[in-house]
Amino acid sequence: MPQHISMHVTAFLLYLTSVSSWLRPKWGLTASILAVAYNYSLALGFVLPSGIVALLAVMLLAFLCGQMPDGLRGMALHGVFLMLAIMLFAHVVPGFHNPLLLGPVTFTPDAYPFRMYLNIDKSAVGLAILLFYRPLDRGTSVARSLIVGSGGAGLAIILLLPAAVLWHAVQWAPKLPEGISVWALNNFLSVALTEEALFRGVVQASLARWLRTRAWGTGMAIGIAALAFGFAHYAAGPLMVLFASLAGLAYGLAYNRGGLLASIWAHFGFNLFHILLFTYPLLMHP
Repeated sequence: MPQHISMHVTAFLLYLTSVSSWLRPKWGLTASILAVAYNYSLALGFVLPSGIVALLAVMLLAFLCGQMPDGLRGMALHGVFLMLAIMLFAHVVPGFHNPLLLGPVTFTPDAYPFRMYLNIDKSAVGLAILLFYRPLDRGTSVARSLIVGSGGAGLAIILLLPAAVLWHAVQWAPKLPEGISVWALNNFLSVALTEEALFRGVVQASLARWLRTRAWGTGMAIGIAALAFGFAHYAAGPLMVLFASLAGLAYGLAYNRGGLLASIWAHFGFNLFHILLFTYPLLMHP
């Protein structure tokens, strides 16, 4: 089978696992799809045996954190889980060869070339949280989550894009980009899902629990998680850290009001607005 077809089959299996993971009574089906996805990735060489060990470790840690969410031992477990999760986010854990899904493509002549990978290592963090982290707030209803998430996306647009235009980071550039369908699937079911599961579903929610006796606990949790989300984008430069931190505030408010689906929808909605109507990802200056 040609590699590009194998890559898209792998992506489909991981996306299907993401969707299935919301159906909590269907845990066995989700686990089966996940096992097929990673065994297929192993057969193709996208994941090596050492990578499988890391995947099993992050899932075990997510389960243990869910069983012991509070107390000193719970905090220590969360710390170990977060360290491994950040290493997987940063692609420093050996045993992964993430395939290129899209690019390099330049959406507008003045933009940086864009590459999108199927981040098998990073996606495992989000799937581990969805499957095994018991305290995760999934929201009360899909309709409420989507309404709240739309509001969160609107707030992120107001907070970020005027400032980004003012600082000449982006400019008005409406378009229908090449590969938008692949971009949208990956951004929603891998990028937004994984980042929101970690930074809102674990970091923000855990801090809110641990600080619940303080009047400012919820606001502090949202702010710290937003800063952590911002610094996770340090590789793109200090301006991106600032922009991501501001976006994190909007996504954190969405999570607080509508659960994980709301923050995922807010995150994806902002990214979709950005790619369709402005320079993406950023202006390339001489």
